[in-house]
Amino acid sequence: MIVLVAEQLAHLPQHLPLLEALELKVRRLALLVATIERRILDDTVLTPIIERLERLRLLLGVSSIDEFNIRGIPQSSFHGVEQVSATLNADLTGRTEYTLKFVPHLIGSARDAIARGEQHPSLREYTLLSGLQSHPFIDRFLVEFVSHGLRPHQDQQTQFYVMEPCAQSSREFLAQCPDDRRNVISRLVLHVGLALRHLVRRKINHGRVTLDTIRVSFPGDMRFVLSGFQDMCPVGDDIARVSVGCFAQGRFDMIPDLTLAPPLVRNKLRAAQAGQEFVVDLSQQPAHALARLVLEALMMLYNLGDDADDQPLELNETRVEQLTQAGALSREQLAVLDGVTRDPPDISVTLDIIILAFHPGFDFSQLDDWCP
Repeated sequence: MIVLVAEQLAHLPQHLPLLEALELKVRRLALLVATIERRILDDTVLTPIIERLERLRLLLGVSSIDEFNIRGIPQSSFHGVEQVSATLNADLTGRTEYTLKFVPHLIGSARDAIARGEQHPSLREYTLLSGLQSHPFIDRFLVEFVSHGLRPHQDQQTQFYVMEPCAQSSREFLAQCPDDRRNVISRLVLHVGLALRHLVRRKINHGRVTLDTIRVSFPGDMRFVLSGFQDMCPVGDDIARVSVGCFAQGRFDMIPDLTLAPPLVRNKLRAAQAGQEFVVDLSQQPAHALARLVLEALMMLYNLGDDADDQPLELNETRVEQLTQAGALSREQLAVLDGVTRDPPDISVTLDIIILAFHPGFDFSQLDDWCP
């Protein structure tokens, strides 16, 4: 490979200005890396290496928004962050579809804004995006670059994040009534459960795990992918003692939606007033979030009614009977979901227990090989 790179560099036209020559050099190097990967790295065992090469190719080959063909109209999300689908103009990578995220009102790079001490909410999302280790079931951050904006005559420099694309939300996917419903639920539990487990090990809490923040990816085998970085936040060393501030009635800085919180947290914060501070135990948030997500999916797949006016979402006798008659879940699986969502909850139910109820004998030690 070193010889091939040397050959590429040796053929640079000497009369080009230095910057143009450098740009040509990195483009040729990016194309060379792409060619090498296509020839020798088509083995799933080498997935982590392939991911690093993809990031390298994007880092070497993408420096401006002009490299992309924008598809559709940018969609606004929380905290002023917008996103849009795009394709690469050049064949720099094995894939061509990407998602671009950007903050129109953030001038320059997020890294510089953080250094200046700015407090824009989108900067927390950037910090998590750029610092979180890659995981197959979490929305994947690839590279970042600063370029002129998407809007006409917008010359100010804007921060862009290049993200792995996901075809649709899990709500949209489930609305299509997939045939193998039990397999869909089984995959949902495993994929989202492992994603939440990854966050827990890194002391990060996700406060809005719903069918809208779980995306579905179809490059090859179907994957459920956890997104919604704006609703993630570090919780410190002790997740059982997290400081939560109320900045308006029913609104909290660490909890984006109180109806999605575990029963013990809901009960403690229900009457909170603006300006009050609380210390809450969020240790059951991941297990509760996964169980609630599964119930939300079951209601869609088995036509058990609209959950929009049924918050917080819990199992009841009617739903248990319906799910049992439909053969949707085993008694053990129903007991685990009921235990973690009911009030008061069974605090012994953990993420691992929920995963094992749907995947008996799953070996968690194998995760250390690709997700230390």
